[in-house]
Amino acid sequence: MLTIESIIQMGQSLNMILLAEGVETSAKQDATMIQSGCTRFQGYLLSKPKPIDEKDD
Repeated sequence: MLTIESIIQMGQSLNMILLAEGVETSAKQDATMIQSGCTRFQGYLLSKPKPIDEKDD
């Protein structure tokens, strides 16, 4: 997790909005990323892939 935390810290120092892509595992891992400062996620755990005409806004 040290690598992930370092990337999150670097993004925050650059005032970037951080998004964890490919989230496919338990909420415990997500909680660790949230505590590190990443609060946006996408991946199969959250939603199965959708056709482009069914995209969320």
